Amino acid sequence: MIRSTLTNNSGEEFSYVSARPIEIGIPTFVFFHATGFNGQTYWQLIDGLTKKFDESINFISIDKRGAWSFIS
Repeated sequence: MIRSTLTNNSGEEFSYVSARPIEIGIPTFVFFHATGFNGQTYWQLIDGLTKKFDESINFISIDKRGAWSFIS
């Protein structure tokens, strides 16, 4: 399991979990977690799907901040 970060075009940084580093130029399938869970919730799925599809698709799970973090 790899835990890393990515930055979107607005400069916001997100933590994610994957089975390997993201490969540019292939599709990426993103899992979003439910309230109360974190990105590691999908680890078994990510690991299994990465192997099943011979690493031809990036599978990641993003740790998204809760809505409460945007309230000022």
